Amino acid sequence: HVRGKFVFNVLSKITANLVICESPLDVLSLLRLKQKNKLTKTFYDCTTPIPDELYYGNLITQNQFKKLLKYENIIYKSVDYLSFHWESYADYVLKKYYKGDNIIKFNAGVYKHKSTVKYNNPLKIVYIGYLGGYWSNLPLLSRLSKLYPIDVYGAPKPDKKYGLNYRGYSSTEVLLKYQIGLITISKDPLRSAGFSAKHPEYLSWGLPTFVPDWRKSAIKLKGTIAYN
Repeated sequence: HVRGKFVFNVLSKITANLVICESPLDVLSLLRLKQKNKLTKTFYDCTTPIPDELYYGNLITQNQFKKLLKYENIIYKSVDYLSFHWESYADYVLKKYYKGDNIIKFNAGVYKHKSTVKYNNPLKIVYIGYLGGYWSNLPLLSRLSKLYPIDVYGAPKPDKKYGLNYRGYSSTEVLLKYQIGLITISKDPLRSAGFSAKHPEYLSWGLPTFVPDWRKSAIKLKGTIAYN
């Protein structure tokens, strides 16, 4: 509420035909804007359904989750255009709690790189991405690392207890040194239905990508290999 009020105070001084919000933390500003200015179109490009992310991450109680869902529905209904970073999130929301008709398909994308990976023996596996969320499933990454060497890049630095071959933070050009990109995600309903930004990034460098088989929608992307 506080952030929404603050951002709205900034937006109210600007004349715009369309306002796009990319952060769940700022989205209440769109609701305020719509209540005050019917002419400005609003577009919420939602990264992840935030009530579910907080709930499955054990950051809120079930009662708080229900309260947040009410706000989420109000926000979804209020905007002119609603999209998610991947269509499987839209399917998840439509199936679970929102039945609106303002959802548009606006999937995240990447540019295909001119330079792509080369075959090498032995194959080198890489994980690159955010390491701070519960959904990153560091215990799984740790188990896999004991089966086969995996170089891990990202932030924040993982706890030493996971025994990862952590290589620090890097730009994505580092992927050219590898032959397989790895995704690890948690098994909760949200992440099983979700999307990892690293997935198309891996593919854009020509990396075949390993994804847990409980993320059923991921196999639609060519070059994806399901594992368990």
